[in-house]
Order: sequence, then C-alpha cells, then structure tokens
Amino acid sequence: MMKNVIVWCLGVCLLGFTSCNIINPDEPVPQYIHIDSFQVVSYDDSYHGSVSKNITEAWVYVDNFNVGNFQLPADIPVVVEGEDSVRLSIAAGIKVDGRSLSRRRYPFYTRYNQLLAKSATKQTIIPTIEYRGGQDFKLIEDFENGNSFIPYTSPDTGLARTSFPQYVKDGANGGLIFLDGSNRTARVTTVQDFSFVSNKESFLELDYKCDIPFTVEVQLVTLGSTVIITDLLSINIREDWNKIYINLTEIGQNYTGSKVNFILKAGLTPGQTSGFVAVDNFKIISQ
Repeated sequence: MMKNVIVWCLGVCLLGFTSCNIINPDEPVPQYIHIDSFQVVSYDDSYHGSVSKNITEAWVYVDNFNVGNFQLPADIPVVVEGEDSVRLSIAAGIKVDGRSLSRRRYPFYTRYNQLLAKSATKQTIIPTIEYRGGQDFKLIEDFENGNSFIPYTSPDTGLARTSFPQYVKDGANGGLIFLDGSNRTARVTTVQDFSFVSNKESFLELDYKCDIPFTVEVQLVTLGSTVIITDLLSINIREDWNKIYINLTEIGQNYTGSKVNFILKAGLTPGQTSGFVAVDNFKIISQ
C-alpha cells in the first residue's frame, strides 16, 4: 500500500512539472538594436527644402507587428526566432506642437526598412528616411531668395532677411524680428494665403530661436467673408535652434475653403530694452 502511495505522489509531481512547462514555456530571448537618432536625407531640396529635423521617438514594427514607440536614444528588444530574419520597419515620431504628451508618427517622412537577422550582439542602427514624394509643399520659406512675410499693419515692426550667422539655421540667410526701445512690438503675416481641405493632414514646420516669447497666429477669412484671428501656438524662449511641428489638420476640418494666413507676433515686456525672434525653414505641408 505504501509503495502505491509513493508511485502516485511521484506521478502527481511529474505531472505538475510537465504542466508547468506547458503553461509557462521558455520565452524567446530578444536581441537589441540601439538607435540614437534618425538621418533625414534629401532627394530634391528644391522640392521639399531643408531636411532639418526634431525626431524624438522611434515607432518600431517587426513583421508589421507594432513592438512599441521608444524615446530616443533607445535600446529596443526584437525577437528573431530560429535562423530566420524579420522585417524591421521604423517610423519617425515627433512631439506635435512641441508637447511631450502629444506624440505621433510624422506622416510626411518615409519609414526605414531592413531585414534583421539573428545576432548575439547589440546592433546600432541609424534609420535613414526622407520626405515622402507626392506631398503638397504649400510654402517653403528659407529666406535665401526672398521673404514671405510683411508687417500686418503699417506701425508693426517687420521680419527682415538677415545673413548674420547667429540668426541663420541653414544656408546663407534667415528671418529676424528685432525689437528695441523704438520698436517694441511686431506682428508679421504671410503675403500668400492658403486653403486646406478636410480630408488631408497638414503641418507647419518651423526652425526658431528667441530670447523673447512669440506667438503663431492664424487668420481665417471664411467663405462668408468673416475674419477670424486666433492663437495657434505660443512659443517660449529658446537659446538654441529648435524645430517644431505644428498640426494644422483641424483648420481644414473646421474651415474648409477659407483663406488662411499665418502671423508671427512678439513684443517686449515692461523693463525689457531689446529682444529677438529668429526663424528659418518656415514650411507648410499637406498630403
């Protein structure tokens, strides 16, 4: 009788171990890829302008499965089972309107793709991407050959082309609003007006640095000739050049067919004697 009990107990134990292995099989060990930053290359800078960037995340797909989005720099786990390779696809992520809580893939960049083979070591990848073809670049103002901004009203300080290196991001020229005791406010508007449609995504790209805050406004003239001016984004002081991606899609959704102008507004506060806003690569893109 005792012998039968021992055999029964041993069988239960073995069954238990087998069941545990079935329920909790060995998990595959991931390999890692490291990404510091993206590289944006130009296929036709006369078409899309500067390739300045502010890509803050990598959105990673393995065989079309979304592994996740990772803030850069990042070490990203990828499972490659057996001897096979996987198709790795990486999309560039941005902070919409410069806000950390509004992150998304940027729709106007291509994805980086490669076949990734199994490896025992960490691999470093620099995803190389470019602007998608077939996009509608409504405005590219790099201030090399002109200036798309004029004072909104005659007393306003204007935005001038400048070749001073400290105010130029790319190329030989940039745009500068300079305020002092005689010129304490500035409000400049795009000469050209634009229109947006409801079924297309649109963004404004802008490189800037400034020692005073400034605001990007939008002026809408509706189909009924009503004029609406509203703040699009307020931008804080930035000592070094920064790039921002401003979402314009809602303009098309809410004001299809309206004439749209963009305004930059800045001013000195009491006690300030001078201040500047430098801009470059002002770009408006739609699908």
